[in-house]
Amino acid sequence: MSYTNSPVAVKVVKENAELVGIWLANLITIFAPEIIVLGGGMSEANDNYLEMIRQSAFANSLENCRSEVKIERAHLGSNVSLLGSAYYGMTRLAGKSI
Repeated sequence: MSYTNSPVAVKVVKENAELVGIWLANLITIFAPEIIVLGGGMSEANDNYLEMIRQSAFANSLENCRSEVKIERAHLGSNVSLLGSAYYGMTRLAGKSI
């Protein structure tokens, strides 16, 4: 069963996307990054949900801070944290620093 069949589920997903977007808008306004990469479970979210997050983030951030920012999903998916930890561990075992 798709969540689109349930009005309550649709409302909850929209509210969640709005709140995540507001959270990202705060980061955009404070740091003015060039890109925000969503990893973990967020990297597996469907395109419609990510678009709702982008719209909320851009609507709730300062215009001069958001003009260049991109909000993208991590290409490595939900394994990105594990891969980063493994890389760090292997680098440290080799006696190098990052």
